[in-house]
Amino acid sequence: MPPGVDSVANVCAQCHASQRDLFVRSPHRTAFEGMGLAQCIACHGDHRVMQPTDAMVGAEAPAVCAQCHAPDSRGGEAARAMRAALEELSQGLEETAGIVGRAETAGVDMSEARLPLIDAQTQLILARNLVHSLSVREVQTAATQGLGLAGRAATLGQAGLAEIEFRRRGLVVALLALAVVAVGLYLKIRSLPGPVSGG
Repeated sequence: MPPGVDSVANVCAQCHASQRDLFVRSPHRTAFEGMGLAQCIACHGDHRVMQPTDAMVGAEAPAVCAQCHAPDSRGGEAARAMRAALEELSQGLEETAGIVGRAETAGVDMSEARLPLIDAQTQLILARNLVHSLSVREVQTAATQGLGLAGRAATLGQAGLAEIEFRRRGLVVALLALAVVAVGLYLKIRSLPGPVSGG
């Protein structure tokens, strides 16, 4: 049996040490101990562990925060602010991935945009993890950094799409110019005198 198996939180912490460390320094630790709530289990369950999603954070049900915090309480407001930061970054990433993906599908090399996009996704993971600290500032800081990275990737993606549009317009102009030349040649050939018959 692993050490501390009598506490489910100790077992969770074997793999989720970062989340445990954030929780231990959060205001929830003292509050949970005072109410006799088990760490980890109170929000995530024990045998049927809830799959973590952003929907778990927030001031209204079904968010787990709403089990203890009223929407207009300090905890409810903090939960709402953290959820808003997560959703803003998540939505920004989704939109940016769509822009970069369209440019790639059109044939533009987007490897330069992929790097900040990956870093922005890492910031989303960090922000979700920082929810365990209950620090709105820390969650918002990670989310803001992620939005900046996503914005950089989106700018590169938009530039790629603009390049594709420029190429398409150039192709149309080139085709029109070729058509004009072809018509001119056709008319010139028709205006030439026919072959002279011998006799």
